[in-house]
Amino acid sequence: MASLFRFLLLVLLLAPLAAAASLDRNAFTFTKYDLEVRTNPEEAAIAVRGNVTLRNDTEHPQTVAVLQVSSTFDWRMIEVGGAPVQYLQQPFASDIDHTGKLTEAIVTLPQPVPPKGTVVLDIGYSGTIPKDATRLTQIGVPAAQALSSQWDRIGADFSGVRGIGHVAWYPIATEVGRLSDNTLFDVIAGWQRRQSASVLKTRVCWITDEDRSYTVVANGTFEGIGGGSSAVEGARTGCTSYSFSQLSETVPTFAIAPFEMLSRPSISLYFLTGHDSAASDTAMAAEKVQPWLEDWFGKATTKIQVVELPDAGDAPFESGAILFTPLSSKDKKLTEIQMAQQLAMASVNSPRRWIRDGLSQFAQALVRERQDGRRSALAFLESRMAPLAAAEFQNTENTKPSGDARQALVSTTDEVYFRFKAMYVWWMLRDLIGDVALQAVLKDYKADQDKDPSYVQRLVAAHSKRDLEWFFDDWVYRDRGLPDFKIASAPSRETLNNSHVVAVTVENTGAVGAEVSVTVHSATGEKSVPMLVRARQKEITRISVPGKPTSVTVNDGSVPEADLSNNSFDVK
Repeated sequence: MASLFRFLLLVLLLAPLAAAASLDRNAFTFTKYDLEVRTNPEEAAIAVRGNVTLRNDTEHPQTVAVLQVSSTFDWRMIEVGGAPVQYLQQPFASDIDHTGKLTEAIVTLPQPVPPKGTVVLDIGYSGTIPKDATRLTQIGVPAAQALSSQWDRIGADFSGVRGIGHVAWYPIATEVGRLSDNTLFDVIAGWQRRQSASVLKTRVCWITDEDRSYTVVANGTFEGIGGGSSAVEGARTGCTSYSFSQLSETVPTFAIAPFEMLSRPSISLYFLTGHDSAASDTAMAAEKVQPWLEDWFGKATTKIQVVELPDAGDAPFESGAILFTPLSSKDKKLTEIQMAQQLAMASVNSPRRWIRDGLSQFAQALVRERQDGRRSALAFLESRMAPLAAAEFQNTENTKPSGDARQALVSTTDEVYFRFKAMYVWWMLRDLIGDVALQAVLKDYKADQDKDPSYVQRLVAAHSKRDLEWFFDDWVYRDRGLPDFKIASAPSRETLNNSHVVAVTVENTGAVGAEVSVTVHSATGEKSVPMLVRARQKEITRISVPGKPTSVTVNDGSVPEADLSNNSFDVK
């Protein structure tokens, strides 16, 4: 009998663990949030109360729901219909939070939720948000470098908190995502797809015993400023409400600090005390590049916002037309480039990220060219090449010949693709059809008419009178990797007046074609011509130069390429 009792006790103790192990964390979609976020910056404390609406998106009734928040939070209450429900709180390892862990509540619902049925949970949790880079340091990133990108925290002088992929300050439910095995970004992308139509409403409040007030800024839609959240005698307090939609693209983010504000017609800046000069310089940088960009993208439809991050090394974070960044007067060209990105985001309205985000990167290259010429712009492109090459290398080689539809620009959710690869695509299109035609394409682009992936291709054909089906097929509709050019041969012969003709054969061993520049260098100068080299093909061009040729190079950097080490050839 004693043995039977121990066995039954063991079964009872292990039952919740067994249930946790078999959980379907993707069963519910979080369709609606209504949360009040209460912060005490001096005590680095945060408490959240409110409710979430969950919809069962499986084909079976569900009796268990999962709620995950940052590991620095503890669950205080979970209720359904005003009555407490049973839940098991447990740690859950995942790099979706900056701490590398989550606090997970496994909730037993009072009754099964049918397929497509919903349940509203009243919730409360509290804790702290310290600056934490554990998920990066545990994979070997140096601490100082890791902390520069993990600047989220609640603190006395500055609080800044980003959502999904940074800090789980609102409840989520995801499977494990790890940086070490490259699963994190797929998990984030999956969550964002599921929540694409969800709405998050939040009232962000602060309270302080100090003789100062705070300003709340967020990248959502401003809905108003209300009274404080607490009636504590002698304390200052305030609240600001925001709503967030399009959660497939927006990372709900808020900042709280004793900000000062500078407002100009095209930009609003929230800056920290004593940084008036840097704020003014930033506004002037935006106003300087704005006319340049209007030639390409038209006038901005929204005012851009810049929120200052307190530490000079903090990594900028952009979401739509709002930018979180340190302010500095030291590098004005860099500030102009930053503002170019934000102005392009405020000018280009598109449902497609390769268009909106890609053009914002392209705008930065245009400004860099305006500052110091084409070579500087190409160096800017190259600064984005390493992550793109790494991403292409990681994708399965077997998918490349026929094209990887998952990573095609028209469908990818990978930032490296819809930002950096798209930037190159816009730059190559510019080289193919010229500034005038591409500017006409961008000015004719209408987001509400962009109903199918070939819309931009048709605009390009209309304004350039060129059939670029091959280009869109290789670079936009499919991901076939990157081209790989090399000079196969470059014999030369002397002609009249000490001139030489070089017959250059370029081979492309990659699975994607491109129009690429070929340059012959001689003692008296150089001459470049464009050459279209399709995938796995060889092409020949003849280039005449004054003087004896010394070398030939292919690709001036305008075409992304995995291997640039074999792009030069010495002419004998």
